[in-house]
Amino acid sequence: MTLKLAFALFASYQSDHTVRGWEIYGDESTCSADKVFEDGTTVGLSLDHEQKDSSITLWNDRWQSIDKNKTYEVTVQFDSGDPLTFKAFGMKTDTAGGILIETDGVQTIAMAMAARSVAFRRGGQLVGRYSLAGSNAAMLAIARCNGKAANKLVDDPFAG
Repeated sequence: MTLKLAFALFASYQSDHTVRGWEIYGDESTCSADKVFEDGTTVGLSLDHEQKDSSITLWNDRWQSIDKNKTYEVTVQFDSGDPLTFKAFGMKTDTAGGILIETDGVQTIAMAMAARSVAFRRGGQLVGRYSLAGSNAAMLAIARCNGKAANKLVDDPFAG
């Protein structure tokens, strides 16, 4: 998922439908599920239509110090499993700061489906710990969204 796409998803914020508390979105290249938590953080899980690239986005109105030109090192831990370290890219809107964590495709989505919670850390500082209740159903909705996109007919398949 590109930063441009992450901004577009956050800005448009019109879901296709809701599955167990997660808002499901789809566009021409990816499908995602977002959930807003008590602390104001929006957690998004995305998988591209080819199921090669996945990402996690975190947004919060209080995170004004995030620099959109900066890369952060973030640790993601599902339940009490081994922490995984990823690069995260800063994102900014007029009202919120966020990070885009590019992950490793289906493997990360599968971990999110199976886990009860996820914790994010930057250095030793806990960014947040979030319940993944309903994420299994939400990730299945993402798979259906990707399946529909893969079978969508184009206007002229012979163009180009």
